[in-house]
Amino acid sequence: MKRKTLVSLALIMALAILSLAGCAGAPTTTVPTTAAPTTTAAPTTTEPANPLLAGRFEWKNPPVDLETYIHFNEDGTYYAFFFDGGVIEAGQYELVDGTLEYSVGPGADENWDTLEDNAKETAEQYVLFKSYDGKEQKGAYVGDEIIDISLGGMSNHQTMLHKADFVYDITKEQPVVVAQYYLGGEAGSNLVLYHDKSFADYTGDMGEEGTWVMNDDGSFTLTSVDNNNAEYTLVRSDKGATYTKNGKAVELSASAGEAAVISFKAEGIQVGLPMGVDMHIDCFADGTVKAFIFVAAVNADMEVDKGTYTVAEIYKYTFNFETAGEIAGVPDFGSATANSIEVDVPYKADVVGSFNGADTPMSIDTTLRGKVTTGN
Repeated sequence: MKRKTLVSLALIMALAILSLAGCAGAPTTTVPTTAAPTTTAAPTTTEPANPLLAGRFEWKNPPVDLETYIHFNEDGTYYAFFFDGGVIEAGQYELVDGTLEYSVGPGADENWDTLEDNAKETAEQYVLFKSYDGKEQKGAYVGDEIIDISLGGMSNHQTMLHKADFVYDITKEQPVVVAQYYLGGEAGSNLVLYHDKSFADYTGDMGEEGTWVMNDDGSFTLTSVDNNNAEYTLVRSDKGATYTKNGKAVELSASAGEAAVISFKAEGIQVGLPMGVDMHIDCFADGTVKAFIFVAAVNADMEVDKGTYTVAEIYKYTFNFETAGEIAGVPDFGSATANSIEVDVPYKADVVGSFNGADTPMSIDTTLRGKVTTGN
């Protein structure tokens, strides 16, 4: 109330002064005033919104009816679900402002794989993908599409169309193992890193969980929520990884179980998949044998057969597989040295491998080779 009274009095006084001035007829003078200096605020810069984040990118014009998509996260990671989950991939990405030449047609020979003959265009932006298993590729980003990319190494020169209005549910993602290592080769004593930046550590007396980040040099820093946010380091090597925890470094292996005493291998064979694959047959000290198909494009090692084996006279191998049946190894006497000889294993069978829960039928007819040590 006091403030309103003061305002009213000021207004009455101002009107009275103006009224008196008008009656006196005295010349009015204008007192020069100096305007307060104006300041121009510095322009603010706003980072452009990431156009990849909304919804997901789906396979454009797929030749088969298999759910295939890529989802991008704000933290610079992506999740890729290919062929109804037959291949699942995760990693880091970057939207790069830079030119990229990309294929838009197979060229005169109608063969996409003849890259120098393909019809090409140039993009002003591209997406750089770096999967956690070490693969790297670039896809042109043009017209809200990602063009000329490989879908998990299984289907190349494909285009992903942005479905920005798709309501994406991250909780439905299937866990992707980024890295898995074993202490002492024991399956129950392992360290697992998942694509959602979580980890589970069972290498100690008590299990621990927490989060991880990948460093620029490819190593990992783990933060344990069960040990007062203690930080551990994991550095990968050719044979596994070095895990430093609570000031103590231990060596972890990349696989569990006993190492093979001898392996027979074949590379680049055709088994009915879109690309060539590698095969290896591993023999173990307990007399068991397993056959694997390795698909380098997706870093998958699929067991396709197993059984037992016997050895006579050091180099005469006989295998009894559950699917392929009995197979006799063939020594190559021309390769014999004072302490080794190479042995061929002719393998032929229709098999089924399993990857991420999806069965993959394959037809194998190949010869594998391994070197048998006969002495010192």
